[in-house]
Amino acid sequence: MRSIPTSTAGIPIPAAPLSRALGRLCASLALAVSSLVLGAWLLRPLLPIDGSPLWLMKANTALGVLGVSLAMLLLDARGDGARRLRVALGASVAALCAVILVQWAAGHDLGVDQLLAADPSAHFPGRTSPWTAAMLGSLALGSAAHGARRFDRLADAALVAAGVVLQLTLAGYLYGVIALYGVDPLTRVSPQTLACLLALWVAGIVGRLGTGLLEIATRRSPGGSAVRLLVPVALVLPVLLGWARLLAQSAGLFGSTQLGVAVFAVTQTLILVALVLWFGRRLDASESRYVAERERREELEQFVAICAWTGQVRWHGRWIRVEQYLAERWGVQVTHGISDEGMRQLEGEVAARRTEASSRGRAGEPQVDADAPPRAAGADLEPPAELRRAARQVGKPAPAAGR
Repeated sequence: MRSIPTSTAGIPIPAAPLSRALGRLCASLALAVSSLVLGAWLLRPLLPIDGSPLWLMKANTALGVLGVSLAMLLLDARGDGARRLRVALGASVAALCAVILVQWAAGHDLGVDQLLAADPSAHFPGRTSPWTAAMLGSLALGSAAHGARRFDRLADAALVAAGVVLQLTLAGYLYGVIALYGVDPLTRVSPQTLACLLALWVAGIVGRLGTGLLEIATRRSPGGSAVRLLVPVALVLPVLLGWARLLAQSAGLFGSTQLGVAVFAVTQTLILVALVLWFGRRLDASESRYVAERERREELEQFVAICAWTGQVRWHGRWIRVEQYLAERWGVQVTHGISDEGMRQLEGEVAARRTEASSRGRAGEPQVDADAPPRAAGADLEPPAELRRAARQVGKPAPAAGR
């Protein structure tokens, strides 16, 4: 039985043009930075800029960021050609990152670090850091798996893995813990690399909205609202509070480490409680508006508009047959028969047709098939003669052809 919905949980919110533009902007920025760095590496013998921070991003890193950026720009592209190109780019970068991680794990140089450009560094020349390779490989794998239903979980897992490593890297930079973002000061995630990876992760999140793990984030429901509000806060708030607590501890504002930890915990608790209370009031106001709207709709739907001429019913701005209205509004399956009154009218119409056929035969006019069943209302190009005569009797014009 079909009735008025009591929840909006299943109604998705269309992807906003602003979110799509944000994803394209982030991917484009990463593409621009990686193109600049890669071009500088290829032209390094001609560029007298040995002390430039450009060299902090390795050539293979720039190549990988370039490939993932192009793949992210193709997330919403239509057509088999664009999809194949995105998959090829993502798979290629993921394979490159896998080789780099194998080098770090095995302690051997497989000869891929300086394929594009020579690196004069004496310490792991040209080698991408393991944190960069892990994040870049996860993003590349997620972009390649995007759009295929059987690989939805793989795309979600890759995006989550990239987010976890990215969170650790950001925390390492904020807290000054080099073990969280590099092997040593010469082999680490550079600031420009971190910025590009953060932009690509945001582009991946935007591209996955409405699918897989992020499907709930696009729903008009309490769950969707909670995800859209609480997840960003959960990602940012603890890291920022921990950083602020570390700065205050370094400045001597807390007499002991225990006091700093206590202040951090209490502050985080108060902020989360205030956020939950505010969100609860917002949900309550939203539910009140929805209940009022539902009651208004129910009151309006007590009145059913029926066309006095055709007998059709107006439903959601359309004029439909009564049978269709019953099926859509109440889920009622309708069958057809003929009543006693309808049978008498049908017999009278057939008798009148036979009389008319006999009269035309005597007058030499074209014959009419008196035994043909009467056509349904609206199926004739011209209204029946009886309808025209009735209209003239009541002083109204006859209906036009085809109406």
